Amino acid sequence: MKKLYNTEAILKTHYGDEEFVRTMVELFIEHLPEMSAELQKASAKKDWANLYFYAHKMKATIDLFSIESLTDIIRKLEKQGKAAADSKTLKQDVDYVSDVINACVAQLKNDFALAGH
Repeated sequence: MKKLYNTEAILKTHYGDEEFVRTMVELFIEHLPEMSAELQKASAKKDWANLYFYAHKMKATIDLFSIESLTDIIRKLEKQGKAAADSKTLKQDVDYVSDVINACVAQLKNDFALAGH
């Protein structure tokens, strides 16, 4: 399976500090599924403020982990939330983000031997 993320950016900005990368991975596993669930709730309720909030919050982590499949879509959701603009693809887009986040969590747990998380 193709890797959905890349930790090179974290390693570059933190001088190859593997322990820091591991900490960031643990934070990703702990927080991103929760944020993704909140993003889904916000989209279901057309809660534009929270859709913007969670998309904006997730964007930095998505960029940090170079999750290229989500780079454009998370920005699209962020803009939609800010503009309070509904779309025919909103549910599909949010579900896609959730699916990719869950797949990334599984890969990260496996790659960093974090089965207990």
